[in-house]
Amino acid sequence: MRWFIALLIGASTWASTPAVAAATATRGPWAQLALGDLRAVHDLIRDNHPGAVDPQNPTFRHWLETGLAQSETEAAAAENYADYRRSLRRYVNGFRDIHVALDVVSTTGQGVWPGFIVAAGDKDAATVRVSEEKALPVGSELLGCDGQTLDQLLAGRVDPYFYNNDIPHWRRDFYNRLFYLPRTDTKRLSSCRFKTAAGVVARPLEWREVADDKFTTLFQKANDAVDLPPMGLSQVDGIWYIRIPTFGGYNIEETRKDLAALEADITKNVDALRTAPKIVIDVRDNNGGDSSWGNRIAYALWGKGMIDSIVQTVSSKEYTEFRASPANLAHYRAMAADPGANPQVKEYATAAVSAMADALSHGQALAPVKEPIQATIVAPANTVHGKVYVLTRGCGSACLDFLDVVLHTPGVVQVGLPTLADAVYMESSGLVSLPSGLAAVAYPTKVIRDRVRKHNEWYEPKIRWSGGPMTEQALSEWIKSLP
Repeated sequence: MRWFIALLIGASTWASTPAVAAATATRGPWAQLALGDLRAVHDLIRDNHPGAVDPQNPTFRHWLETGLAQSETEAAAAENYADYRRSLRRYVNGFRDIHVALDVVSTTGQGVWPGFIVAAGDKDAATVRVSEEKALPVGSELLGCDGQTLDQLLAGRVDPYFYNNDIPHWRRDFYNRLFYLPRTDTKRLSSCRFKTAAGVVARPLEWREVADDKFTTLFQKANDAVDLPPMGLSQVDGIWYIRIPTFGGYNIEETRKDLAALEADITKNVDALRTAPKIVIDVRDNNGGDSSWGNRIAYALWGKGMIDSIVQTVSSKEYTEFRASPANLAHYRAMAADPGANPQVKEYATAAVSAMADALSHGQALAPVKEPIQATIVAPANTVHGKVYVLTRGCGSACLDFLDVVLHTPGVVQVGLPTLADAVYMESSGLVSLPSGLAAVAYPTKVIRDRVRKHNEWYEPKIRWSGGPMTEQALSEWIKSLP
């Protein structure tokens, strides 16, 4: 049966070494630090990432070397922390793999901004949403800066560093990276042009420090961010809502409890749910976790027979290849030995250990694990009689695994905004500290072959959100209006 863990990268912890922290409290040899960390990232990916030995993905292997050369050129000119960070982000981001992730410790204190925040408006325009500049009203549209258009600015300052470029609709979430920088960053824009009600105007930028908590609050306001409801089952105007903001990680006890409670509530109310005219499964901003919980939630609602038949259909050709390496072997041995892991996790990790150990003993870089052939599962009659809407926005990793199943279930319609996407490389190693102690990187440990969802393919909703903040009131009215 199709099952695996897509770990949340944020579940791991690491810290800068005291010696490095002390050495970098003042200006240090940033180029040397950057070059050393880049080489470490290269070696870590080369030795442990399935893409580095994947015959089906020469693009990944090409970037492993050419991307290193590009990033080293940038790193060699690094004069400060911001330059150091940029060079590492260029390399990591260039793999176009959501599970290759960089976490960086800042030694520079709070950031700087020019007194305004831009965010995506209608038709992806960069619009001023927050402004402390009297001469720059909210609603002004950014046209360009320092002689470059917005598209040129993004191509040079955002695209190489901040998002998977295979997911073009993700670009709009990073407009303000042009205007929020580390304090030490010397590559600041100096003047920008805006379209205002009075016409096109040019404004010089006056950069100043901003406290992290203040900027976070203003950034949320600029992006119309509203707090998501907590995980759980509830009714709003007679419509059932199943809220799943995360699938957690296999070792996150609090999330386990919340997901177990949600599963129990669905089971308790299953008769009412199955006869309800509308159900909303809300997975907005769910960035993954333990994908077994997705199956458990689906079992509770539709029944094991229905979901197992869907899983078998969408994954009939699918199989896993683990990257066989000593580090990955140790990772899965620790998972199998975790006293807090459920039996299914232990069984899964034990199978991974066996496959990798065998591959390593034979000098093989990939360790295939194929599910045994099972008798065909005949789908029972659908137990859920109403319409099921899956509400998406930013769903990634194990959340996408969940959608692989439920979006193939009868009576289910995706609504909201497009999801993210992930590569065929899955299951995070957790963060591994780099030599400088200023950064850590995570990488995936396996590749999924013949997956129903292609490499970096996202899900597009059948019915798109009508626009504006997704407040609970606005969302409730919109859901009630859907057919």
